[in-house]
Amino acid sequence: MNKEKKRLCILVPNHWSEIMGGSPYESKILIETLNKTNRYEIFYITRNCIEDYPTEGYTLKKISSRKRKRRFGEFVDAGRLKKIFRDLKPDIIYQLVAGAYTGIAAHYCKHHDCNMVWRIQHDRDVSPPGWTFSRVPFFNYINNKIYDYGIVNSKHIVAQSETQNRLLEKNYGRTATALIPNFHPNPKEQINKQLPIKVAWVANLKDWKRPEIFVKLANDLKHLSDVKFFMCGKPMMKNYEDLKSNIDATENLTYLGECSQDQVNQLLADSHIFVNTSRDEGFPHTYMQSWMRGTPVVSLEVNPDGIFNQGNLGYFAEASYEKMREHVIELINNHDLRNQIGESAKKYAFDHYSADVQVERLVQIFEST
Repeated sequence: MNKEKKRLCILVPNHWSEIMGGSPYESKILIETLNKTNRYEIFYITRNCIEDYPTEGYTLKKISSRKRKRRFGEFVDAGRLKKIFRDLKPDIIYQLVAGAYTGIAAHYCKHHDCNMVWRIQHDRDVSPPGWTFSRVPFFNYINNKIYDYGIVNSKHIVAQSETQNRLLEKNYGRTATALIPNFHPNPKEQINKQLPIKVAWVANLKDWKRPEIFVKLANDLKHLSDVKFFMCGKPMMKNYEDLKSNIDATENLTYLGECSQDQVNQLLADSHIFVNTSRDEGFPHTYMQSWMRGTPVVSLEVNPDGIFNQGNLGYFAEASYEKMREHVIELINNHDLRNQIGESAKKYAFDHYSADVQVERLVQIFEST
């Protein structure tokens, strides 16, 4: 190990080789940005990854190959995870995705000379769940208690939004060390928005992402000429076959399946409109990906810190499907408005979500005592 550099452990349940969700993708961007500074020896600690996945600029550590976590929760990994920490002797642990790993990492840091930084990824992370039916309620209780310990005992907490900070204060009596939004590198692909007009939806196919609403939108607008709808994401819902049947029956809609981030970025660079139908989120990374590529966003229900209220990024439909459809139609029909919003959104995104700027703010927390 390199003794001159500080050791940074990034702890996330999934690696992007297994699931390319928001947290793995943000971690990937963080590693790529930090590698340009040559400041840290970086370890990515995870449960789910492809064995022998090639790495550059970091070391991939798999917690366990056992499947017990899926039933009993993350706390079963406590012994193995703490052994990894003891072997690596990290200076900083940066943990994303709320769960028992949060508490396990916080406990290690509290008893060793290690800076614990927890990153809130979703509003639900700081909204204690109510009672839900479970076949393993005792284990859920243990996981939740360990997670609560992590929130209370993390040295630093980084929120994405003021909404998350308010929930943190209300439910846990903590105040975020900093509000640092998601970040994104400057686009590398060519941006060329040719006809037909493309309307995009990007997310892993989960129930709370509500992909069926986008399918309905495409069906409702099938009468419009020179307009095509595109979806991409990994199927992760029980009724996927029913959804896929509806997608296949929608002539103006193309499902691209699970896509790499390069494919997602190219789709957003080629698209004229991006639509979000999620029930709730933290701050969707796809927003800044779209904005940096001059693509207006129409959101059905997710408006973090009222960001759409300023009027130059797209539209917030206030949970109304009818309003969402009207906004999409307006952007389809009004070329000048679409371009105007796209250019404003691009400038805003470069000013506020540059990876180099926001990662440097994060580094200041890593280096704090």
